[in-house]
Amino acid sequence: MKNIKKICMRTFFGLEMILFGGIYLFGPHGMRALMSIEQEKEVLVQEIAGLQADVNGLEQSIVLWDAHPLYKEKIAREQLQMACKNDEIYYIS
Repeated sequence: MKNIKKICMRTFFGLEMILFGGIYLFGPHGMRALMSIEQEKEVLVQEIAGLQADVNGLEQSIVLWDAHPLYKEKIAREQLQMACKNDEIYYIS
């Protein structure tokens, strides 16, 4: 009787260990979920770095806009395709 009880307890313990191991590895808060979250975090950190570089570039443009009077004219000519009254415009196609 003691041997049967011992075998049943060991079997139950083994099944319990397999179940908890599966939950630990593959559960909703398991190791696989944590690894995928870590990968998403790395992608977001890279995206944040790129956006921060964009912000820095825009801040430099604002400083140039305020500091240099010819910068406004340069932006108007290059990006907005504007010209002064007496400018000659050539279209190259």
